[in-house]
Amino acid sequence: NKWINTLCFLIRLRVIEFFYKCNIRRQTIDCIVDNGQVAIDWYEDSRTKNLKKNAPILIFLHTISGTSATTAYFLKDAAERGYRACVFTRRGHFGATPLKSPRFNFMGDKEDIILCCNEVKRLYKDAWIGMIGISAGSGLLMSYLGQEYKDTPVSAACSLCPAYALFPGLKNLRDQYAFADKYVLKRVKQMYLYGKSNSEMLKQYDNTTYNKCKNAKSLYEFAKVAYPFAGCKTLDEYNKVNNPMQHFSNINIPVLVLNSDDDMCCVKDNIREDLVENLPNFVLVRTK
Repeated sequence: NKWINTLCFLIRLRVIEFFYKCNIRRQTIDCIVDNGQVAIDWYEDSRTKNLKKNAPILIFLHTISGTSATTAYFLKDAAERGYRACVFTRRGHFGATPLKSPRFNFMGDKEDIILCCNEVKRLYKDAWIGMIGISAGSGLLMSYLGQEYKDTPVSAACSLCPAYALFPGLKNLRDQYAFADKYVLKRVKQMYLYGKSNSEMLKQYDNTTYNKCKNAKSLYEFAKVAYPFAGCKTLDEYNKVNNPMQHFSNINIPVLVLNSDDDMCCVKDNIREDLVENLPNFVLVRTK
């Protein structure tokens, strides 16, 4: 059942984080809009080191509290299939490294993805590029592709376990699976709010918003109060930029969407089958 599946998945992530040796070469990038920092974590082994310059590239956008370590099994599988693989590691997701500026977006920042994509294209100008978003990373994938459809170097994409509309998706999670919601919320708070360096910097920038985020009882509530730290003046502005459903109709490349009906984070009530009914370049795989 869904509880056993989820328990096994969480145990698997812990095993991967602590025991799996992921050969990562980190390339840090300073962000344009502020003094923040993101990273491209390149997977390297004997196979990838021998790839030609024009070998195809797979870019992974990690989960809401993920890292390159928790994405390691995707990277390894991609390398086995002849891809050069990397993870766009968002600000705040570096592990022990604190935020470089009082700015974060727990759903991911489109401008940061543009920076990383430009760097990948600069390094491998003749390579085919695919992008895969995992859970919350799939929302960032849609937001990025829908707004940058004229300029993106990405030729095809996969959206794994998306929640579709941002706030309805988080509300459904809170109402149907409070345990899963609180688990993810705890991870998000640990990543961004806690730690002496992060907390002092965020409090100094906006103490009121910091306390609202700290006191949030659900991801839905957290999302509704954290927008100043994402560089937005209002919640409407944040929603306009970060809600994937505002942008999906612009996407003009092939997109494969995968959802399971027993997913406790991206619940089945969120699934938008009208995407594939209205857009010929979208395919939905829906499993029990």
